Amino acid sequence: MTPLEELARLGVATVHEAQGKTGLVDIPLVQLVPGSRVAGRARTALCANGDNLMVHAAVAHAEPGDVLVLTMPDPRPVAMVGDLLATQALDQGVAAILVDGAVRDVDELRELGLPIWARYVRAQGAAKDRAGELDTPVVVGGARVERGDVVVLDADGAVAADAAMPTLPPRVEPAPTPRLERPPEVEERLVSLDLVDEDDAFQLRPAGDVGRLAMDLARLGQAFPVDVRVRPGTDRYQLVSGFRRVAALRFLHRTAVLARVHAQLSDEDALLVALAGILHAAAPTDEELEGIAARLDQEGRLSAAAADMLDRARAPEDDLAPESVESDEEEIDADELAAALTARMGELNQDLSVLAPVFDALEPGQRAELLQQLRYAAELVAYFDQEES
Repeated sequence: MTPLEELARLGVATVHEAQGKTGLVDIPLVQLVPGSRVAGRARTALCANGDNLMVHAAVAHAEPGDVLVLTMPDPRPVAMVGDLLATQALDQGVAAILVDGAVRDVDELRELGLPIWARYVRAQGAAKDRAGELDTPVVVGGARVERGDVVVLDADGAVAADAAMPTLPPRVEPAPTPRLERPPEVEERLVSLDLVDEDDAFQLRPAGDVGRLAMDLARLGQAFPVDVRVRPGTDRYQLVSGFRRVAALRFLHRTAVLARVHAQLSDEDALLVALAGILHAAAPTDEELEGIAARLDQEGRLSAAAADMLDRARAPEDDLAPESVESDEEEIDADELAAALTARMGELNQDLSVLAPVFDALEPGQRAELLQQLRYAAELVAYFDQEES
């Protein structure tokens, strides 16, 4: 029997007493899998209040035998873990999860069999747009837990075991999280919306009604980053492209936006980024394009490159302008659409195979967004399989 197995056999009460009645996680906990008892090394995640973005990061970085210890500054009954995250954790070899918050999908979690202890059971889901901290010391129920500490869990609750106990294996210090080398002038990361100025210098068309977009963002998350540039000498940002997404996120009272942060972007290049954003997002009418050109010309910002981009967008068969439906009666050939989608998905799968070896090195927010989109695709696969059968 290994030292960890011995600690699990001894149980929470015995370990708590043996180490001088210290380390007890002194909060009511729901043991989702009756009879489960676990001892393992902690992997901690301090989430933003009501947000589980860092839970996705913790699961992605988890190693076999880890006990995920999840909390937030002000623990509240918001579901930080459900059946999808628990399934991913089980695939990663996670030994158990301690949630200083809520879980949901209880029947599915019990059927899954992964030992989970939670303060609450609630259906209310968490947001996924605020970064927290991974592998940082946390306090759960009065007990301080660091990455690599041993946590013991059973029907009595949970205890952080004293590293001085002779039965404990040597503590393994966590290896630094690998990071991809990025060009210093552009970095993709979460940015606080409070630091993004209400500046319409590069807003080339009105945001319009963002209700539908807000619904999609609430359901699927933000799939594509906006573009911002750093305001020199400050910690603030100027929005260059993605005004509708920012408006929708503010409508949802979100606090952060996934952005490509440009440290050095000239006015002319920023304008080209803004133009490309609106031209590829939806097809502007010729009247809108003429209005944009007239405005830029009046402001003295219509460079040769910008004028050329607008001219090509007005060309009837230019590849830059997105295709649009000519009338409500136009029919879509489903077979042609399916063939085109198959080809595009083949290209995406090739890109994913290239990304797979460095997936763990991505920023936590980017990994979470990618996994969310992949889960949505998996749900569609299950739906199509059901239709096929």
